[in-house]
Amino acid sequence: MANGWIATYTDGRTIQEDEMEWQSLPKQGISRLSLRVNDREYHIDGPQQGWIQFKSAYIDMGGEHQISSRVIGYYDGPNKIYYRVDEFTGELKIERV
Repeated sequence: MANGWIATYTDGRTIQEDEMEWQSLPKQGISRLSLRVNDREYHIDGPQQGWIQFKSAYIDMGGEHQISSRVIGYYDGPNKIYYRVDEFTGELKIERV
């Protein structure tokens, strides 16, 4: 797998972004949600109150759309915690919304 999310479950199985759409992914039993970007991995260990839908931001590169950043996250009470990774620099920003 190139870049994308990886869900690891309490029973040890993993599902990667290129194997299943986020909307179809079973959220129950996720023990770790990881984001791989440019051979780096960023992890959120769970279980969390709820996982936030994986999101990508796109930019127009001369008629082609390219992913500029990827986001995974979770709920912390009424707040959302986002891990946003820039596709070009690999820079991680953690945001509370």
